Amino acid sequence: MKKNNIIIGSGSHTRVVLETAILQNINIIKIIDINKTASKNEKLFGVPISNDLNEIYDYNQDKISLFISIGDCLLRKKYFNFFFKKKYNFINVIHPECKISNSTELGNGIFVNSNAVINAQARIDDNTIINTSAIIEHESIIGKHTHIGPGSIICGRAEVKDEAFIGAGSILLPKITVGKKTIIGAGSILIKNASSNGTYVGSPAKKIN
Repeated sequence: MKKNNIIIGSGSHTRVVLETAILQNINIIKIIDINKTASKNEKLFGVPISNDLNEIYDYNQDKISLFISIGDCLLRKKYFNFFFKKKYNFINVIHPECKISNSTELGNGIFVNSNAVINAQARIDDNTIINTSAIIEHESIIGKHTHIGPGSIICGRAEVKDEAFIGAGSILLPKITVGKKTIIGAGSILIKNASSNGTYVGSPAKKIN
């Protein structure tokens, strides 16, 4: 019997996650979003939507797993950590048209979208989004609660620390480190390390206030 799974979050990102889960034949029984005013019998791709987080507790904890489907890194972290401390299990949602090396280390609660490539001995930590056509090269480390935007290239042995956001089409050169909670603007090329809590844009990328 397939295990039941619940998605937390119902925004635009959830549409992509849910379609991918359906392709994986993952059994999603409910979507919960406390910030949404859900009308009676509202559904997304046939899955009921609720705005009552307490409905999770209607199910035996051993019988369900969760997936946090929220694009914002800090908000996604909040929900993940809340239920992680309560010892809930998290599923990975991985598109069948991506390519992941057998030597890659994957955490829990990860989303990998179509045409993404993750190469040898890379590590993807918990609750991270690897978006459409992103490339994570060999031995790179992607920290917890990060978001790697569509078409981004993380070159070999680079590191993206927890809660960082890498904008669409950005490039990190080999061995570059992006600090915790740092934002790399779309289309930027990072040739030097980026400090924590910074915002970097341009080619080559420079820190802005």
